[in-house]
Amino acid sequence: MSLNKVAKALTRDERITGFADPKLQGEYSEEAFDFTLKLALSCTTLNQQRPSMEQVVKRLARRGSINFKREEGFYYRNSRKQESMKV
Repeated sequence: MSLNKVAKALTRDERITGFADPKLQGEYSEEAFDFTLKLALSCTTLNQQRPSMEQVVKRLARRGSINFKREEGFYYRNSRKQESMKV
């Protein structure tokens, strides 16, 4: 069974922590792990349902999982103009 199928089966059965690396020995936030795994799985769906990288970055930013540092050379598109952004 593929890694993706195992992860999906565990999320359906609400046994998400069963997918965690045992070396972590439970020392992680289950809420953050749940969010991250579900987001990663959403990136493996069919093209029409898959989030864009912009959507993924926005979800991570809303969770406080990443911080943005503006730097020349990295761009994203907003509604009116391009801004420089490093992820």
